Amino acid sequence: MPAPKSEARTKKILAAAQAEFLANGLRATTMQGIAKRAGVAKPTLYAYFPDKEAVFQATLAAVLDDMKAEAEKTLDGPGSAVERAASALENKYSRMAALLSNSPHAGELLDNTEAFAEQALAEINAWLSARLAELLAGEGWPRDQASRRADLVLACVDGLFGAYAGSRIEPADVGFVVRRLLAAP
Repeated sequence: MPAPKSEARTKKILAAAQAEFLANGLRATTMQGIAKRAGVAKPTLYAYFPDKEAVFQATLAAVLDDMKAEAEKTLDGPGSAVERAASALENKYSRMAALLSNSPHAGELLDNTEAFAEQALAEINAWLSARLAELLAGEGWPRDQASRRADLVLACVDGLFGAYAGSRIEPADVGFVVRRLLAAP
């Protein structure tokens, strides 16, 4: 029977994997490189993850879980629905921009993120859309209008992020767009 997996070791491996993927890109990152950076033996890494794709997926899932938890705190915090939505989406955009800004492999990682995490990204966007609509409805917006506007805001923010590479778009621009789109019902 295999030994139980340590949560601390899993986090250490995922942090090392994230650093490797950002430094080397998906194609050039190896299980050996991840194991070395994590300070574990290669067989130990394979005991936790069957292959590099599984490590990449788990790394993405960890990043997305952290973003969702941070967004939840912001959305549940003080302020108007518009300000909470703007702050949550600015934070999400800032976090992704910060992760990718120092990586020469940002384009490759974004392309592969879509391929590997399409469902997870769709689930987070659906969750965010529902939460934004709930916030707006809580401030008196008609439910159908709140839902449509939440979807529009997320589509615009995703478009801004997609245009980020090599552009002058700043995370504050996300807040600007959100505040404008949610200015009035």
